[in-house]
Amino acid sequence: MPPPVIHAVLSSSLYKEGISDSDLFFIIGSVLPDACFTECNGFTSLPRAPIEEFINEGDAFMKGVFFHSLCDGIWEKYLLKSDLGKRISSGSIALKSFYFVGDDLFYDRFIGWGELLESLGSDLFSEKIASMCSSDEKRWFLTLSEYLSSHPTGRSRRLLMDYARDPSLIVDVVNDSVIRMKENKEIKDLIFNGFSYIKRQLKEKGFYLS
Repeated sequence: MPPPVIHAVLSSSLYKEGISDSDLFFIIGSVLPDACFTECNGFTSLPRAPIEEFINEGDAFMKGVFFHSLCDGIWEKYLLKSDLGKRISSGSIALKSFYFVGDDLFYDRFIGWGELLESLGSDLFSEKIASMCSSDEKRWFLTLSEYLSSHPTGRSRRLLMDYARDPSLIVDVVNDSVIRMKENKEIKDLIFNGFSYIKRQLKEKGFYLS
């Protein structure tokens, strides 16, 4: 699955004329289901959504959830085609590092973090998730919100890995691996090309992206 920052950039690219409150709920829905670091997030049980689920969903937040799932499916196909396993180790440390590098590369491409984080902290959003999400999912949202509040660092990556109860040694190794990976041209090209692949596939499905 793409990391949360890439999901934010993809979903925001659907809007050319500014982003309304409803649009922000859509973007939030497209970012928050990311459960790479937790087994207990209920969204992990979502099947890969067909485009009909996206089209027929009326609620902006759930529409974003289905958009997230749609992008995940495209990303997985891309990684299979790209032979990711031949480029990096298949272990959890390498895969988590790869995930975090995507956030590092794309964070500055999304200019709406302030508005997005303000919406996440609003009473309106709190009321919405109160009836839809478990207490653990709400804790995940708070953790992810803090992670997204600034350009990713070793400290913010530690937040997500601590949430997943990764041992401190693993956290340190992943942070060191991210530093090396983000200087690796082949890895960066793999991520940038994956982003472009998702956009091409979305356009073929009828989405208009800026």
